[in-house]
Amino acid sequence: MEAATEAKQALNVLVTGAAYSAGYATVKALRRRGHTVVAAVQDADGAQALRQLGALPAYPDLQRASSLRSLLQMAEVNAIVHAAPQALAGIPHETRVDARATQDCADMANALAQALRSYPVPRIVALSFAYLYAESASAVTEDAANSKESAWQPLLSAEAALSQPHIQATILRAGAIYGGKSPATSELAAAIKRSQRVPSSEASTAWIHEDDLAQAIVALLEAPPPTGTAIFNAAAVKASPNAFAQALAESLGLPSLRFAGDGFIRRLRSPAPSERLLTRKTHINSDKLAQLLAWQPRHTSLASGLEATALAWRMQAAGRSADFYEKYEDLAAKAIAEISYDLPLPAPDPAPSAPKPAPKQPAPVAAKAKTSAAAGPAPWNESDAKREERRRRALERKAKRAAKQARN
Repeated sequence: MEAATEAKQALNVLVTGAAYSAGYATVKALRRRGHTVVAAVQDADGAQALRQLGALPAYPDLQRASSLRSLLQMAEVNAIVHAAPQALAGIPHETRVDARATQDCADMANALAQALRSYPVPRIVALSFAYLYAESASAVTEDAANSKESAWQPLLSAEAALSQPHIQATILRAGAIYGGKSPATSELAAAIKRSQRVPSSEASTAWIHEDDLAQAIVALLEAPPPTGTAIFNAAAVKASPNAFAQALAESLGLPSLRFAGDGFIRRLRSPAPSERLLTRKTHINSDKLAQLLAWQPRHTSLASGLEATALAWRMQAAGRSADFYEKYEDLAAKAIAEISYDLPLPAPDPAPSAPKPAPKQPAPVAAKAKTSAAAGPAPWNESDAKREERRRRALERKAKRAAKQARN
């Protein structure tokens, strides 16, 4: 997809969930394609990172229709990427899925749908989840039946809110999202480094790297708007959560990995939604996306995707080294700036008074020019003009140092 030709029409795109994972990767991809991006963020750190990509950060309340409507009108948005639900689509080891999180997802969709009633937008891509299909041992296509589990009903209602006739959004159901900007991937890597036991599951799971998902989102956004709601699947790898954790450990140089077993208490109680997500089979077929839009994922193996993930982490760590100069006083630079390489200049000598008659001496001796020790010895053959020029240059250097210190 990166080799595709430039977009025919530049879009003003609102991206929700823009500060991390697939949202951040989508902002990068959109900017490379020449689109204008308004990025919905929640804090200053995310805003700064997005400004560096050339996006305009904004702070809407995604659960208030009035806030979203004002932003759409102000930025003259003609395309939307609703990537905020990606928080529930991370790797199943660390993704927190509970009743509150799923309801928040439904509330965001309802608020966006209400805002679009008074400010319609023709191009919308909304991120959703592969695990909303009914569990199946084989890869499922877009026409497969949805799950009947009550835990996922708010997420299905979020899709329904964006599938109303006045919206006609494209729903993109993605596999488990991983990558360098994915919080869930970072949390699992941190647990592995601390030698913690990793949740275990051998269920077949669909995976997709955040950069590949961003390319799919951009391809859907630039395609002609669909007539009615369209659903696409996006995944590139099939592997169990255990295989993913092992591959992640190896990419970190830690081949030994411990998995957690089912405890006695855990076997007695019913599993939480996050635990059901971990052990759920979620394999999907992405041929529709590939055939209609020529989407070709780059990372078709865990080794390739995790290599890119580790590289992104190393780049982020290198970039944070600049924080040293923001958090700590640079005493060395301050000391260097205060060093005075020029000695202080003396006050000008008063005009000499008329000499008194000197007693007769064998031979008169010419008086030497008075110079202060602080100014340094003057050459024997230094004229008044040369001495004045040396003094002028010293004053200029002193003034420059003073100005530099004032700026700092």
